[in-house]
Amino acid sequence: MEFSQQINDLKVLKEALIGSKPQTPDLCSNLKIKYSQEIKLNQSFRRSRELQQDLLAQSLIPCDAPTNLIARKVVGDGNCLFNAISLSLVGTTEYSTVLRILTAIELFENAHYYENHPRFREAIRSGCSFGEITVFTLALKEPGIAEWERSRSRVSAVQSEDAS
Repeated sequence: MEFSQQINDLKVLKEALIGSKPQTPDLCSNLKIKYSQEIKLNQSFRRSRELQQDLLAQSLIPCDAPTNLIARKVVGDGNCLFNAISLSLVGTTEYSTVLRILTAIELFENAHYYENHPRFREAIRSGCSFGEITVFTLALKEPGIAEWERSRSRVSAVQSEDAS
């Protein structure tokens, strides 16, 4: 699929999510079908050793993380998470935009799950010194925080996250 089409789909999705348009669920469903079929995982991808190691990132891996983790370099263009996932799955960053679209749809369709994610409850149970609302808002980016401050709705805040 053309990169320009992916970018256009991402823009259309962003506008629908920000505007809370009634056709947003249908758009999500159609894009999910379209892009889920696009990703074909390369189960035999063994070239990770060929990818350049990131020594600085390697030094930042927490000591309690599995010892077999090796940090690899990806383009740091604001899409590094999606670049890294695509690189891990298929050996290139060609699916970064597709993964971003599918992630936005996942957040929109399952906002009720993410509003009260088990990690939030786990943080509070483990003796975190922050309250439940603070823990939730710490996980938000600017669009989500703005929506939270406007509506005080966790679902709306999560759905605003996927538009960024």
